[in-house]
Amino acid sequence: MTTEKLLADLGLTFTILRNNLYMDAIPFFMGKQVFETGEIVLPAGEGRASFLPREEMAEAAVNVLISKGNEGKPYNISNIYSYDYMEISVHFLIYPAKKFLIIRFR
Repeated sequence: MTTEKLLADLGLTFTILRNNLYMDAIPFFMGKQVFETGEIVLPAGEGRASFLPREEMAEAAVNVLISKGNEGKPYNISNIYSYDYMEISVHFLIYPAKKFLIIRFR
């Protein structure tokens, strides 16, 4: 039984916010070794994800929750763009003394 169905069956008023992956969790996915070894080890292969900053998800949640007509509706909160880890690793270029190697496995 899904959460939405359970809430509806109980007669509760609800709005479901389905947040996608938080952008601030990216370092946890890469592992703590990333700055020591420069290796980004991923089980993602060529996969992509639509990360979004926590602050933007919070803003979306506030807008849904303060507006009318959202009762009983689910909202998928996600970025319209999906990133792969090659794109994300470019942001590590701010660490010029370190070279990063992406190791992909499935």
